[in-house]
Amino acid sequence: PREKEALSVIEERCQHLRDFVARYAQFQQPIHTEQTLVSVHALIEKIQGIYPQQQLLLQGQDIHIKSDPVLLQQVLINLLKNAEEAGSPPGTIELNLNIVREQQQDFCEIQLLDQGQGIINEDNLFVPFYTTKSQGQGIGLNLCRHIVEQLGGQLSLRNRMDRMGACATIRLPITRSL
Repeated sequence: PREKEALSVIEERCQHLRDFVARYAQFQQPIHTEQTLVSVHALIEKIQGIYPQQQLLLQGQDIHIKSDPVLLQQVLINLLKNAEEAGSPPGTIELNLNIVREQQQDFCEIQLLDQGQGIINEDNLFVPFYTTKSQGQGIGLNLCRHIVEQLGGQLSLRNRMDRMGACATIRLPITRSL
């Protein structure tokens, strides 16, 4: 009977692991996006409603981009959650919006700067299942990067140069027409 119980637990754990790997594999598949014209300011104001305790410091002119507002909002929420979990005190998270021109193309750059503990190991940021959090699964940043890439952009993270904390940069192309 005990051996049968042990085998049952092992079988259940194997099934959970298979399910987890299958779900993770789906993250790497192309994501269906609903691209519309998005006001980045309006998107950030909605996020402020979700995190009123943070009092996000928004700087820069409003930029309108062709993107999927639901997916972009999810990425920003995840990055904000990471900043909070890294110990950034309320009212210290800055969101800077800029237009950057590179090789005849305009890009919207959204920078999220926090004043938390910073990035412990920059080399492993996007390694699947790697985490420094006790409750983390190590897929959040990887998923964020995948979403941003599906939106035609790039996501990068680094430690801040001016003080303790991290800087996440989302760079998305500005499309003049839908």
